Amino acid sequence: MRVLRRLVVRIAKVVTGSRDDRRLLEEIEEHLAHQTAENVRAGMTIEEARRHATLKFGPVGPIRERHYEEQTLPIVENVLFDLRYAVRMLLKSPGFSFVSIATMALGVGATTAIYSVIAATLLHPLPYPNPSELVRVQDDLPGVGSEHVGISIPEWRDLANSGIFQSIAIAGQGANVNLTGTAQPLRLSFKQVTPNYFAVLGVDAQLGRTFDPHDETPGYNLEVVISDRLWRREFGADPQIVGRTVLLDNDQYQVVGVMPRGFRDQGATSEEQNVELWLGAGFAGMPFPPPSRSSRHASRAVLGRLTPGLSVASAQSRLNALVASLSREYPADYPAQTRWTVRLIPLSETVVGSVRNTLFLIFGAVGMVLLISCVNVANLLLARASLRGREIAMRQALGAQKARLIRQLLTETLLLFLLGGVTGFAVLFCTHRFLLRLVPASLPHENDIAIGC
Repeated sequence: MRVLRRLVVRIAKVVTGSRDDRRLLEEIEEHLAHQTAENVRAGMTIEEARRHATLKFGPVGPIRERHYEEQTLPIVENVLFDLRYAVRMLLKSPGFSFVSIATMALGVGATTAIYSVIAATLLHPLPYPNPSELVRVQDDLPGVGSEHVGISIPEWRDLANSGIFQSIAIAGQGANVNLTGTAQPLRLSFKQVTPNYFAVLGVDAQLGRTFDPHDETPGYNLEVVISDRLWRREFGADPQIVGRTVLLDNDQYQVVGVMPRGFRDQGATSEEQNVELWLGAGFAGMPFPPPSRSSRHASRAVLGRLTPGLSVASAQSRLNALVASLSREYPADYPAQTRWTVRLIPLSETVVGSVRNTLFLIFGAVGMVLLISCVNVANLLLARASLRGREIAMRQALGAQKARLIRQLLTETLLLFLLGGVTGFAVLFCTHRFLLRLVPASLPHENDIAIGC
């Protein structure tokens, strides 16, 4: 605490340095006057008394310097002096400064833009708790050349009781539905999901609740969860929306919750992110067909959250054993020639797998642009240094130390790169809306790309 207090005092002394210096000179003058008066009383003339007093006191210059070093922060003073001198030198050569700053701004701006895309798509593809536990379950029949054939309800129940998953849900992209009872009828996209869908993702509603994960209603449970966008656009952000009845294709559904504004569905494309209604369904009763092992729907995605501590590889090994056991138990439903298999794919891979290599390739190319920008600016600095040889030689002749000159040149370089970086960020921030229009709509989570994320 004492060290911090001394540091604060010294910083304050930097601001009031000139006032303290005048006070020190006044004290020195008072001391010399007092000593001169004593010498006069001892019989000396005024001139002789003044000279003896000055000799006895010693040189004033070193005293002032020592006092200044004790009361202030010389490092801060030197840095401020170097910065002021660096600004003057940059203003003295506006052409060199403009080209250097523009070159750095190009490299920094391009690199930051691509990094923002990578951060949104690769580094943070899944905004859910413990995203490494989330997997997509895919059924294949390689024996007959079929992939992603979908899962049947009995198979889903077998997986739910296998001990491999904490919870496993089905989500089907339904056709559009008519919403009536608002200012005007709307045609909206919806998803039909098992009641534990949001529990698997690990998200909750911002208003009301999501579906009860233990709801065993075989068909639709006549409950609907709506998106924040729909809530604000069509219902005026009514806080009393929970419990309200809405008409979907003339069927009455009760609104039980509103999802958070930043909620992203597990889909990989912006089209899936436009879902604004989620309907709870068991997929085992009307209007769905009777459940059977042969009744599969490729349009339904199966999403699971693995048991804590279980890796994807270990879960796949246990799943393979379960599949082999079911194939032996139900040979009529799983003919040997179809070679029925079930694969676990990390959800993050399904979201970004198709664009990962492309983005890394682009990022590498942009990194080379930044490297080239740095090399170009370094060449400009070397060319400028050759023109400043006379200035450096003169400063050395006047007594400047090499370390002092090196520090000054480093300050100028750092200031130049700092201005280039700030300019790059400023230009990117002002143009990011235009740049986002150039991003393909198929890019995962393209609506969540933010500069510097």
